Amino acid sequence: MPKFIKIILVVSFSIICQIVFSQTNWTDQFNDSNFTTTPKWEGDSADFMVNAQKQLQLNAPATSSTRTLYTPSTAALAATWEFWVKLDFNPSSSNYAEVYLMSSTPTKSQNQEGYFVQIGGSTTDNIKLIKKENNQNTTLITSTNGLLNKADVELRIKVERDAQHNWNLFVDTLGTSNFNLIGTATDSSIALSAYLLAHCNYTSTRSTKFYFDDFVVTGKIYVDSIKPVLQNFAVPDSQTIRLFFSEAIDTLAAADLNNYFFQSTSNALASAAVSSLSPKIINLTFQQAFYNEQSVVLLIKNLPDLANNYIKDTTIRFTFFKPKYRSIVINEIMADPAPVVGLPDVEYIELYNNTLFSATIENWKLVADEDTILLPTFTIQPYNFALILGKNDSAFYDTINRVFINKTNWLKNDGEPLVLLDEHNVVIDAIEYAEDFYNKSPKADGGWSLEQIQAYLPCTDFSNWSPSKHALGGTPGSKNSPEFNFKAEQTALFYATFINQRSIKLTFTNGLNNTVKNAITSSLSIEEIIHSVNQNNEVTVNFKADIGTQNVSIYIADMPSCQSRFLADTLVISSPQAAKMGDVVLNEILFEPKDSGTDFIEIWNISDKTINLSTLRIATLSQENLIQNQYHITDEIILFPAKSFLAISTDYRKICTVNDCPNPKSFFNIKQMPSMPNTEGNIALVTPDLQIIEHVPYQSSWHHPVLNVTQGVSLERIHPSLPAEKPNSWHSAGSSANYATPGKINSQFSSMANNEKIIWLNNNFISPNNDGQNDLLIVYYDLPIGTALTLKVFGTDGNLIHTIAENYLTDQSRQIIWHGQNNMGQIASSGIYLILAEWQTPDGTQGGTKLNVSVSR
Repeated sequence: MPKFIKIILVVSFSIICQIVFSQTNWTDQFNDSNFTTTPKWEGDSADFMVNAQKQLQLNAPATSSTRTLYTPSTAALAATWEFWVKLDFNPSSSNYAEVYLMSSTPTKSQNQEGYFVQIGGSTTDNIKLIKKENNQNTTLITSTNGLLNKADVELRIKVERDAQHNWNLFVDTLGTSNFNLIGTATDSSIALSAYLLAHCNYTSTRSTKFYFDDFVVTGKIYVDSIKPVLQNFAVPDSQTIRLFFSEAIDTLAAADLNNYFFQSTSNALASAAVSSLSPKIINLTFQQAFYNEQSVVLLIKNLPDLANNYIKDTTIRFTFFKPKYRSIVINEIMADPAPVVGLPDVEYIELYNNTLFSATIENWKLVADEDTILLPTFTIQPYNFALILGKNDSAFYDTINRVFINKTNWLKNDGEPLVLLDEHNVVIDAIEYAEDFYNKSPKADGGWSLEQIQAYLPCTDFSNWSPSKHALGGTPGSKNSPEFNFKAEQTALFYATFINQRSIKLTFTNGLNNTVKNAITSSLSIEEIIHSVNQNNEVTVNFKADIGTQNVSIYIADMPSCQSRFLADTLVISSPQAAKMGDVVLNEILFEPKDSGTDFIEIWNISDKTINLSTLRIATLSQENLIQNQYHITDEIILFPAKSFLAISTDYRKICTVNDCPNPKSFFNIKQMPSMPNTEGNIALVTPDLQIIEHVPYQSSWHHPVLNVTQGVSLERIHPSLPAEKPNSWHSAGSSANYATPGKINSQFSSMANNEKIIWLNNNFISPNNDGQNDLLIVYYDLPIGTALTLKVFGTDGNLIHTIAENYLTDQSRQIIWHGQNNMGQIASSGIYLILAEWQTPDGTQGGTKLNVSVSR
């Protein structure tokens, strides 16, 4: 059904009809040397003249500007428009002419609608037939490029429109009447005209070089007998309803509040008016705001179009719905569609309406990294989808609710933050996708979308996304089929980053909702807490004073998270310092993980300082203890609190599938771990200037002999004071700890007891079965450094069972370890044993003692 444009009412409707009827068929060759009568041209008349050649000529001041003349013209159907035009220059994007064959208004404006011929206006030097509707230009016919690339242009143009709305554009480039067909089109959008316009766009040197002549217009006026119809409506804000009609509505009737009946005693209309954007749109403004999810019933009566055809009584019903956070969600992302799997080679973002209310989206924005994209107006039905596509992708997904943006190749393959904002810049949803979302699947190479697993979660993060498992590579416009099932996990504090003396960033294992701002307190007064928009697992805490070297306690209360709950935690930090010798030790290593696990290296901050983790590196050494390769733990100032453990790996979650991980902030992921062969290696902790803090030349033979399988068994340091490079300083993790203790106290840890004796034992009982309970015997000594110490184990029959040490020169460690082995490398039999200790100090003093120990296998 044809649409109609509005005629501006300057007097009564009947008078206008008489005027326009007289100019349905008309000519003007300017032979009377004026343009003020038969027909009368108006507008910028002071800047036009009829020259000696009886041509209408622009005669404006020498400044860059635009000028327009108009005359009534109502030809619209079975019509022909013909005219001559000359541009005494080479047209450009700054110097061009337009002739509006049909126009609803006497000037160019936002609510103008009609059809026009454009001569020039671009770098392609062509002629176009263009439709203007709803303040948008649509090219219907265009000539070949370069047609106007001449020093000056003289043309005769003819446009035809038949009764079936077929358009033909003819041009004679010599200015005669030997027309050539440029192109054809079919368009019935606009069927009523009020004016013909001649428009000039020029720079200062072209202000007198536009010429027009020989206007010949024939045709019929469209007789409108069709009632207007309400085609759609929108609710752009809490006090406005926007009505979209099939044709222009009478302005005075549209403004009459008696034509609208709002069935509610709590609200009333404040105003009604035709929109400046289009005469087919009426904006209704209410005195009060609708409350969210309010039901509304509105009856519309007595609205005529410009031909006095009245709308049928129409009732609209809707529920006012203002989307809030996660009402509309980013539900699927196709950033890298090639190589094609089954879907078109088209990038898209799928939005999903997560509610039971229809949502009208107007003046919303999508922020993709630093690019802010204004979204057009569209509606998403309850529990339904909308697909955001680039401007060149209109040929695809035509059965889906589509939203086109003025972009191409707009999504980054390797990821970027995406933020959906409403008209008030309030965040509706946000996610920063990355290649990591593919979980190291080959689907990351292209052709497969990323899909949200659960749309209903109150917030979302990477754990709620996975590659599509659909055979086509994605599910645009339909229910997702993610590769993995969503698994809720406990949310915890992961690590803290030092920004400056008054600011730190807290990173959590999963996303948190906005209540995190209310859950954080501190012993140091807090100025502000900022919850990251696109990284909802990050929170920045700004303090009112400097952190300094004194301990600052940060308390995080129990609160909801995106997945389950965050359990209360406390972080104690101070201003970070560089790691020095003796501050941090290597405490546990796993070099032969199970298939489902991964290598890890655990370090222990035994100092009273908060260490800057970026001042530590992990390295591999040669047999000569020279650095071969080094690996950065982090380039950020990550805070490593005093007296805390940190298990370092490429994926802490893999460790936690095998081992108990009660405290995620005792783990840290790095991009690449050093090579850790299963048989032997040499791992070191070094400073940025490559000073070796400690190194462990481990061997698989360091494991307890009772173990038949060492896969998944870590080596634990018995005490940080023991030399890291000595085999006896390490022991296999106990079976009761599932053979590894990443991020917590070692199962084989033994404290350094003080005793007034010269030689003493940590225990008189040893059970060397590697269950983590009394697996080793520690012989402590209080002897001068350099004392020659011999320790031998005898059975009750007097036979020598094992020599623990012979002429061992004592050092600061003050301990020697027996793993319960005999001289054959086997576990000693159960029974009572005697340990004979003999020593000679550097000054020649000799001494000895006997100690009893019980062995139970």
